[in-house]
Amino acid sequence: MALIFSDTEYSAHYQKYMLPASEKMVQMMLSYLITKKGKPFELAVDVGCGTGRYTRPVAPHFEKVIGLDISESQLNKARRSTSEKNVLYHTSPAEEMPLKDASVDLVFAGLAAHWFIIDKFMQEAARVLKPGGCLALHAFIPIFEIQYQDVSETLTAIITETMNVLFKYRDKTSDVMNNQYRELFEAVPFADKQSYANIFMGRWKEAYNWAHGPFGANLVLWKRYIDDVLCVWRASEEDLVKFKDYLNTNN
Repeated sequence: MALIFSDTEYSAHYQKYMLPASEKMVQMMLSYLITKKGKPFELAVDVGCGTGRYTRPVAPHFEKVIGLDISESQLNKARRSTSEKNVLYHTSPAEEMPLKDASVDLVFAGLAAHWFIIDKFMQEAARVLKPGGCLALHAFIPIFEIQYQDVSETLTAIITETMNVLFKYRDKTSDVMNNQYRELFEAVPFADKQSYANIFMGRWKEAYNWAHGPFGANLVLWKRYIDDVLCVWRASEEDLVKFKDYLNTNN
């Protein structure tokens, strides 16, 4: 785990500013699970749950949901933010889940699996999943595009070149994400598996094309993929919160 996740101040900012889970992503997981296993949905486990960003939205669909993380700082935020009675949080590494064999319907990890020891995690996921249970791993990759007057193409080329240079010094976890989880997909120990890449959230793109509205002038860079938004904002924090509320209302 990156040391930053154990920092209380970081966890507070993560909880405050990280955008909530994508309902489309949740529905994709549920649709796959119902096709492969069917109901009832008894137990889901969010591995590397952080502050519970995906734990809570999954809760209405299962009898019980467990969030696991090794960061007490993240889990403390998750517990304080969770009102769902069927959600529990435990301190646990992804590679040693405190769960019985063949007891889980869905094991999932949103923006977390690249931190795991992959082979050990896959073995553990296979151990705890029920026959027909599903494993879902998802994240996002940054694709840089700047929209600004008549110099959008030039600015996009500059930031892309800059990021390509910086990426040479990134760690292995960044490589896993940038490769769109291909390494993780290949490590999944099940014959029946599917991979989805470049799943773009079209209606969020429309929110950017709505740039003539009250927020558009403040957006310098914008990309929305299945898990998060990447944007550069040049106005007040108060206006950013209003813009986030608009997006969450129009997901």
